[in-house]
Amino acid sequence: MGNICSVSIPCDAMATRCWDDCIRGRAMYICKLEDNLAALERASRELQATKDDLINKVNLAEQQHLKRLEKVQLWLSNVADVKTQVDELIGSGPQEIDDLCIGGFCSKNCRSSYKFGKRVAQILEHVTALKRDGEFKEVAEKLPADPVDLMPCDSTVGLESSFDRAWSCLQNKKFGVVGIYGVGGVGKTTLLTQLNNKLHDMQIGFDKVIWILVSRDAEVEKIQDGIGKKIGLFDETWKTRSHVEKAIDILKVLSKRKFVLLLDDIWKPINLTEVGIPQPDDQSGSKVLFTTRSEKVCFEMNAQEKIPVECLAWEKAWELFRVKVGEETLQSDSEIPKLAETVAKKCGGLPLALTRIGITMSGKKTPRQWNHAIDVLTRNASEFSDMGDKVLPVLKYSYDSIRDGKIKSCFLYCALFPEDFSIPKEELIEYWIGEGFLDGYDRSGAENEGYEIIGFLLQASLLEDGDENNSVKMHDVVREMALWIANGCGKSVKDHYLVRAGARLVEAPDVAEWKESTRVSLMINQIKNLTQAPECPNLLTLFLCSNYLENIVDDFFQDNALLVEELHGLKYLNTLTIDIESDVAWKSFLSSERLQSCTEGLSLHCKEGPHQFQLSCLANMKRLKTLWISGLKGGWASEEGRERQAVMKHDLHHNSVFVTPSERCCRSLRDVTLVRCSGLQELTCLIIIAPNLQYLMITGCKEMKEIIRERKLVSEFPEVLESFNPFTKLESLRLFGLSQLESIYPSSLSFPCLREMWVKGCPNLKKLPLNSNTATGNDSQFKIVGLEDWWKKLYWEDESTRTAFLPCFDALDKYQRE
Repeated sequence: MGNICSVSIPCDAMATRCWDDCIRGRAMYICKLEDNLAALERASRELQATKDDLINKVNLAEQQHLKRLEKVQLWLSNVADVKTQVDELIGSGPQEIDDLCIGGFCSKNCRSSYKFGKRVAQILEHVTALKRDGEFKEVAEKLPADPVDLMPCDSTVGLESSFDRAWSCLQNKKFGVVGIYGVGGVGKTTLLTQLNNKLHDMQIGFDKVIWILVSRDAEVEKIQDGIGKKIGLFDETWKTRSHVEKAIDILKVLSKRKFVLLLDDIWKPINLTEVGIPQPDDQSGSKVLFTTRSEKVCFEMNAQEKIPVECLAWEKAWELFRVKVGEETLQSDSEIPKLAETVAKKCGGLPLALTRIGITMSGKKTPRQWNHAIDVLTRNASEFSDMGDKVLPVLKYSYDSIRDGKIKSCFLYCALFPEDFSIPKEELIEYWIGEGFLDGYDRSGAENEGYEIIGFLLQASLLEDGDENNSVKMHDVVREMALWIANGCGKSVKDHYLVRAGARLVEAPDVAEWKESTRVSLMINQIKNLTQAPECPNLLTLFLCSNYLENIVDDFFQDNALLVEELHGLKYLNTLTIDIESDVAWKSFLSSERLQSCTEGLSLHCKEGPHQFQLSCLANMKRLKTLWISGLKGGWASEEGRERQAVMKHDLHHNSVFVTPSERCCRSLRDVTLVRCSGLQELTCLIIIAPNLQYLMITGCKEMKEIIRERKLVSEFPEVLESFNPFTKLESLRLFGLSQLESIYPSSLSFPCLREMWVKGCPNLKKLPLNSNTATGNDSQFKIVGLEDWWKKLYWEDESTRTAFLPCFDALDKYQRE
């Protein structure tokens, strides 16, 4: 028989070893379950922190217009997926741990615990790997540049033929350099924008389209910088390079590309080689298109094709004008379409004029408005002239295009106000009328023309809508241009307009600067003293409002009385706010009904006069809003006889004041302040003649005992008692340092508008004229401000009144601490 080989294998030992390995491996998932869950939770938090840091880096990069890398996005997606699994495992962890027994070495459900423990271990390993892979050196890259930037563009009328001709040149290799020329405002920039946007839409094979606004200051480096930004060369190193080095860099990039260079608003020829532009030819297929106001520039730029953009023919001009005016306006009156045709023809087919005037006339729905427009255009019709290219800034063209000297004066006048200052339209027109800019009309006509001029300036972008309702303001750059023009464009005249408005000055400019000035504006500063008297014989306008003026040198206006005399002589005076400190000035003021009728604010300082004060003059001040009296030493006297002459007079020496009911109304008066008027004991007459009073402050009047004396009211004004309700409009009442004051009014009053009542230094004022029915008591905004001690000692009509007003009290101590 053949050889036989016998092998003996101990099967029981092998089985035991395999069983041990298997059981031991499975047991490890169970034994380490609790530790692995804790490790997984820690790793998950660390992974989340890594993710958050990465997202911050990505967000920062994307704000810089970079694109996140695909591998970064994949990592973030993987983290999001594993996070869901981790949360599920950690959520199930407590239940699985509860199933463990024998000190965690075994489980009540070994199969389930094994599967769960294995999954925990695997996810822990995955989380650890993700955390390790989340350290990226770079998270984003530059976006591929769009070959063409889409630009905003209005719809147009009448440019079709010029556009088609220019587009044909872009598709024809023999036209490398193309010039587009025409007068200002004819639509050259709009045409170039349309070409740019069609290149964006059509994608006809150009690698890059570059738009550069050249304008007047056609510096080589400025053009190079614009091109450098568009082709990715502009960085910190670029800024330090010479224009020759920049030209070499530009040439290296563009010589390898098929490009279109669009140069807008060229005023003089540009040396393309000096800029670094490779000469376009039929081999490269590149193009240079430019716009200019001069056909001569097209020749000097060696343009192979010169495309004129002309004013619109009548049919197209009328179509554009109709669009801008709007059919609603044109159909609002049967006469308007014919008048509108006349206005449109005045524009000479110039799209800019048609657009601006059309928008201005939109909404004007009466034939008179259109006839006025025709009159204005007829008086000022002329061609727009080109400006010099070396002296004036670009914006001056808009000013030069205004043919009416009246509108120019009104425009320049706006520069007297501070930067970014919203000027109320009504106030601005008042100034223009006062300066005599709007002569030739009655008052109503002048105001209408003023609004017409404001509308014109807004449409010309020389003014903007202000931040407040019904106001306008100047763009800062436009304001600088206006001041430059007003001062002779930097030539012979200096400080013709001396304007330091809103400049935070604490001192006025030296008087030497005033000498040649015709208009001076120092408004809205912090000037306290005018210590020098200027010599400015040509001065027409002086703004000192909104300062902290305390002292003005005596001969600044010669004297206060002379100032009043000068006010008498003003041709236009509509609004007046005046401080009077001398008896002579006061008498001069009272002698003029015109000055009194114009006065909106009156401030009387009685330190050295006036020696006679006639409160009856308030009846003549129909526009008076604010009254301030300080230092008055007399008091109100009772009227002696109804037949007495209608006089209310205060003599500083004889303390005599009289009033009659027929003279007691000053309905415009809103604000009254009385300071250190030591002889006043009550204000009954004053309260009666000011029924619309909103603000009343009395301070330092040591003899004041009552605000309204009921006995005087009964004896001298019985006719008002039946409907007496003196404070229906009062919003603020402030009583300070009135040591003798005992009563505001003995009975309760209604205060429907009162927001605040301040009381300090009035120890004898024990009761306020309030009750539980007073409307103000239910207003959560109403407050009574005073000292705690004074408040606690107040008497109330009843407990309900005290309860109603208790929440309104605000301790003065708090304000003093603040």
